[in-house]
Amino acid sequence: MSETIAASLVPVLKPYAQVRGYPGGTTLIEKGEPMTHLRIIQQGKAKMVVYTSEAKELLLFFTREYEVLGDLEFFAPGVCTVTVKTVTDCELLEVELGVVQQLVADNPHLLRLLGSLVAFKLRRANNKHSVNILYPLRERLASYLTCLVSGSEREDLSSDSLGDLADLLGSSYRHLNRVITQLCEEAILKRTPWGIAVIDWPRLKRIARDIYF
Repeated sequence: MSETIAASLVPVLKPYAQVRGYPGGTTLIEKGEPMTHLRIIQQGKAKMVVYTSEAKELLLFFTREYEVLGDLEFFAPGVCTVTVKTVTDCELLEVELGVVQQLVADNPHLLRLLGSLVAFKLRRANNKHSVNILYPLRERLASYLTCLVSGSEREDLSSDSLGDLADLLGSSYRHLNRVITQLCEEAILKRTPWGIAVIDWPRLKRIARDIYF
């Protein structure tokens, strides 16, 4: 639904926008910074994260194509509430928020589209609150690994330390290590000197759900 709405924004905003490319690993938006542009991810994948008081990164979502960034700040001007980082190379359509404000003054349809996106994100945020409670770590890990490399030709995952990955998934180090060990014993994953390798994608995808989309 959100992708359809966002796609319909493109022809309206494109005459006033710039198209910019960002390599994987780029921080698009930093929490606490002012939001200056409305952005639409046309190609590629990014992740939305927040940081705990101990500066640990916690994953919220992976974006799909046509994710809109800055629509919340359009209605409630202020600083960004999440950090957004590219996972793959991305192409974004970017329009200054001031220009968007001028456009909606004469285009009620555009205003309704933006409002619909905000309503969708509020529902998604409500669902996110239940993820760590309702979904076991086994499914969250499988979903993370599947989302991280979806569309990539890589078979091996170079990962951060298990401690960082545990923080990202809202788990303890010991619990994550037990789940990885179990998946290795089931011949779904294997440990390598550089991280974790997926050796049975079909079974991993059956475990995973679109938790982080």
